[in-house]
Amino acid sequence: MRIGEEQLFEWKVVEKDAKIYVAGRRESVGSAIIRKLEANGYHNLLMETSQRLDLRSQRAVEDFFETTKPNYVFLAAAKVGGIQANNTNRAEFLYDNLMIEANVIHSAYCHKVKKLLFSAVEFQKTIEFDASKPDGTPQKLLDVSKLSDFGRIAATPLKLGIAKTYAWFLESYGDVRGQQAA
Repeated sequence: MRIGEEQLFEWKVVEKDAKIYVAGRRESVGSAIIRKLEANGYHNLLMETSQRLDLRSQRAVEDFFETTKPNYVFLAAAKVGGIQANNTNRAEFLYDNLMIEANVIHSAYCHKVKKLLFSAVEFQKTIEFDASKPDGTPQKLLDVSKLSDFGRIAATPLKLGIAKTYAWFLESYGDVRGQQAA
């Protein structure tokens, strides 16, 4: 990812000796920010690893801000993982990232930093549906024999249900895919 100087410094860090905290220094965006800052003569950079500073801990973040007193903060930190990790631990990733953001933003506010830049990635491509790939999460087959034992019988027979579903699919296919129906 390439960050242009106009985006990175649109709020103008003027003082070359200002204390600048870059949260997420090992992430691609964070490391790009550091390279850009250093290339522009900013060398009073405050950087910690996640092993030394757990941004999910409000107390740890508060103590860090109290001790270091940054003037500017770049928030590019996040808990990241691959597709498997993100799918397996969705709630954990969401919680951890919300805690990181809340703790850094709140401490920046409480310690009156001059500016906080929250990193956001702007996706500038088109998202297209690829009909050759699987669509959605496969559903597990249900065993309804226990329900049948209690007298519960499906209101729609299987063949009729399949026919109705297929008819709906034919009518709705274009709308669902953003295309005109055939």
